[in-house]
Amino acid sequence: MKYLMLLSFVALLMLAVAQENPDKWCRNGLFTQTGSDFTLARVTPLSPRAYFFSDNESCPANDCQLTNYLIPGDTVILADHFFADFVCAWYEPKNGEETVGWLKQDDLELVALAPEPDFDEWQGVWADAENTLVINESYFGEGLIIEGQAFWMGLNDNIHIGGAFGRAYPEGNKLGLFDFDYGCKLELWLLDHYLLARDNKECGGMNVTFDGIYTTP
Repeated sequence: MKYLMLLSFVALLMLAVAQENPDKWCRNGLFTQTGSDFTLARVTPLSPRAYFFSDNESCPANDCQLTNYLIPGDTVILADHFFADFVCAWYEPKNGEETVGWLKQDDLELVALAPEPDFDEWQGVWADAENTLVINESYFGEGLIIEGQAFWMGLNDNIHIGGAFGRAYPEGNKLGLFDFDYGCKLELWLLDHYLLARDNKECGGMNVTFDGIYTTP
């Protein structure tokens, strides 16, 4: 009997895993690993309330609507990750925690971005919680110098650290850096006053990542 119960439990577990469809994922902690490109959008004046939708089970769908919503003029970051009439989006208010979830594409309009941002727009000290990316123009006028520090805070003052350093040359609003000393690959997108980053998980100790959305003070 116990053996049959164990088999039933394993079968249910495998079914639950099978129902997890990554094509429908749009969740906090994975946003910067979603899709291959990112851009800005804002809620249109025609949408008094643009509701977020969950990515659980059979979502996104109309019966997966969350209580979180945006109003006209609110700006979001979009990943090029779509499902039906929905697009995966990230939003952070001036005060409060960010929200990641599905939005209806009809509620949004794209924000025009500079196709070739000046070096000045890249430069500065960018921060996401404890992680920082410091970007300066090379003294020799050849590309940008990027120096990053990343941290993972565990229990009992257990801290893992990571870093990235090197010179890179933007292509449009994108920039790729490879730190040969550590095998750290870093991808950056400049989206107006946001800097989106993701890495290859080879930039430091266990659980350390530069993944995130950075802003300047």
